[in-house]
Amino acid sequence: MASREHPPLPESVRHGLRAIVFDTNSFPRGGLDLDLLREWGQRALDDGFEVWVPEPVLWELAEHAAASWDAWRASTNRARKSMQAAGLRIPSDDPYSSRAEVMAAVDASVRSLAPSVRIITLDGDLAVEALRDQVQIRPPANKKSDVKTGAADSAWIRQVLRAADNDIDSFVIVGTDADVYDAFKGWSLPKPHMVPLRALQATLFVLEAPSDETKDALVRFLQGMVGQPLKAGRTPDEDLTLGQVGVLTDLVDEWDDDQIRDVELGDIRASWV
Repeated sequence: MASREHPPLPESVRHGLRAIVFDTNSFPRGGLDLDLLREWGQRALDDGFEVWVPEPVLWELAEHAAASWDAWRASTNRARKSMQAAGLRIPSDDPYSSRAEVMAAVDASVRSLAPSVRIITLDGDLAVEALRDQVQIRPPANKKSDVKTGAADSAWIRQVLRAADNDIDSFVIVGTDADVYDAFKGWSLPKPHMVPLRALQATLFVLEAPSDETKDALVRFLQGMVGQPLKAGRTPDEDLTLGQVGVLTDLVDEWDDDQIRDVELGDIRASWV
């Protein structure tokens, strides 16, 4: 359920959604979660939208993985020296020999998720504009301790806008990066739809209260399954127990006024409150 802090996205966005866009900041601590990306990719295939990973974001995720590998290697080298000094057998080396190999492996892993995850390739002219943004400190670029930054953000945002034909209502950005809002504001564009990962599902997939007809159909169905009267949705013992009921879709299709679709149920034991 969507919260007050993150209410459901407008119906026009939810029903006309073309893509959800993953930024580096979409992931906790900026580190790639391949399983999560795969999960959302499958969800996109099932529900008719796409998952976009802009190429500069993929580069940054790969670099973060390489940094983690550097830290792991440094720790491992210290442990190996201690083991060697103690006369212990040294474990075999890791499968990567360089940062470049680590980054190539991450790149290949993400690209292997196609077609459920689409890599948005960076166009050369947009790369030039992004670099100019950073050099001239145009939004979303800024200056931190005399170091100019922001070219990567500018590049991926510009590319997403081009891929979406500048239709801001057709995509949702996963994250909370204020620099993204600054970029759109600096370019005199409407505020983009941006949602943190933890709230993405609730704001995209809004569950509406079922109609009385649907509730009645469910009660009649449960009466037939349980084999005894259900008063106000309860069995006489104030609880409901369903055992292995098989494929419910076949049973539901027998109703004249079929209002239940695509049902899956295993073994349920629940108490009514």
